[in-house]
Amino acid sequence: MLRYRFGASECPHLAYGQPVDQPEIGLRRLGAAQTKDQVVDALWDLRDSSYDHPERWNAFTAEAFFQRLAEELEAAPGDGGAALPAELLARAVERTRDYPSAR
Repeated sequence: MLRYRFGASECPHLAYGQPVDQPEIGLRRLGAAQTKDQVVDALWDLRDSSYDHPERWNAFTAEAFFQRLAEELEAAPGDGGAALPAELLARAVERTRDYPSAR
């Protein structure tokens, strides 16, 4: 099921084969991703987490996600062009999960 490609020697807490039963692990993987494949793998892990444990994602709504993503993009330094840093995306997802407490 897991598709993440970090080796255990690079990031032991993000190693392939570790269950992603907590969204925080998937978010760390997303924030640490350095390639397209790593971003895709981390997003699939988060998707699996939301399917297996929907109660952990109750606060996650489209409205909250787009708001947090826009806020992260506005706060990001420089122009950055069309590239979207994985760390920025991870922060937006994490902040969206905490949306009710952030109001």
